[in-house]
This record gives sequence, C-alpha cells and structure tokens, in this order.
Amino acid sequence: MLIWARTGAADVDSVVFLDAALIAHGTIECTFLLRPLNRTSAIDPRRGHERWIHQTRLFLEGLSHENRTGTHVEAVAVGENPAWRVRLQDGLPALPDDVVAVETARWGGAFVPGKLWPGECVAVAADARPRYVAAVADSLRTGGHVAAAMAEVGTLVNWGAEQSSFHPQQAMRCWATAAAMLDGVKLAKKRATQQQGDASAKAAFLAAAGELGEYEQVLRDNQHALAGREMYPYSLSEAKLWQLLKRNFGRVV
Repeated sequence: MLIWARTGAADVDSVVFLDAALIAHGTIECTFLLRPLNRTSAIDPRRGHERWIHQTRLFLEGLSHENRTGTHVEAVAVGENPAWRVRLQDGLPALPDDVVAVETARWGGAFVPGKLWPGECVAVAADARPRYVAAVADSLRTGGHVAAAMAEVGTLVNWGAEQSSFHPQQAMRCWATAAAMLDGVKLAKKRATQQQGDASAKAAFLAAAGELGEYEQVLRDNQHALAGREMYPYSLSEAKLWQLLKRNFGRVV
C-alpha cells in the first residue's frame, strides 16, 4: 500500500499485490474490512465467500439472509448473490453501484418505491399515523385479532432489539411501527369498552391490558437506551448539553 501511495495510486496495474487472489476469494481477510470472522487467519478456500457475505450484510440493514417485518419474513439474497456482494475493485473493497444506490437512498429516512429491501421495517410517517392507528383499531374485531396484533407487536420489539447492535436506524423504525400498532390496540380497546361488541374481543383486551403497559415501557426503554448509545451527547436535555459545553469549553456564547 505504501508503494501504491507513492505512485499516487494512478497506475493500479503497475502494483502487484501478492495476496490479491487470496483476498479476492475470501481465503484471507482484507485489512480494510477487518471483522471477527475467524480473526485474520486463513479459512478453507471453499468457505472464503462467507467473509464477503458477512461484510455485505453488515453494510445492509439486515443481519442475515432474511429480513423480518414483524411476523412477515422474506429472503434477502443480497449477500449471497455474487453480483451484489462486496468485492475487491482496484485493490480496494467495493459494493456494486446498484446496491449502494438502494441502501443509501434510505439512510435519510425517505422510502422510495423500488428502493427498499424485502421485509424491512418501514416506520409509519407522522402524517399517516392517525390513519394507520385507525386502520389497526378497525381490524381488531375478535379475540383472535387482538392476540395476533399483540404477537405482532412483540415480534417487532424483538426484531428491533436484534437489529439494534448493527443497524440502529432499522431498529428505531421497527419500534416506531410497534408503537403505532399499540396505539391502534389501545384505541380499539377504548371502543370495545364503550360499545357493544364481540365478547371475545373484550376478554382479549382485558387479558392484554398488562402486556400493553409492559410493551410501552420496553419500547420507551429501548429507544432511550439506543438514542443514548448512538446519539450521545445530543440525546441529553438542552440544559445538560449547555452544562457539558461550558465545562469543556468555558464560556459558551
């Protein structure tokens, strides 16, 4: 790399990387993408592609070969597809342009049709939330519907937690969807207690009363913990931020 840098990296073909073939096949790991997959030691050449699959999955907002939006699971073969996988390009690891385009288009929170990975969590937009909550409430007509909705909330909470270590934005979207669904369940519960309706639905709402509070507390705790971990010190209150600035930089204008 020092030789390559000395030449200004202008003529890549003039530099010979002795380990290029082994790295390209994943037998040994590229130090630009050092991860704990078997450390830096060589692995069986037949398993070398696993390194590149691992790196591709880390870039995407999905932890494995499948994505889950609640109980809805879809295969995501991006890492497994050699045409979409991280590979060496001019001696450096690179992703195909179409994979980068799909992934980065979503980083700002905008969801463009055709630029979503199958099965990913998509948070309910603020202006669409009242309609979403009402639709959830309208769909809860029987005890079975209520039980299914609560199971879906639990799955979204757990899937967000699984995503949170590697893909915090995906986790927050899963939890935001779960919170909106809980609001729908609470609205349906309020209606059921005020009106005549399916007896099994009323019983299910009563049975789920404890779960509603527990899920709301778990969601709050998860979101606060993740925000504190990923957004410190910006996750602090304004007053604490001013204290921190003054302590570290003296007088703050």
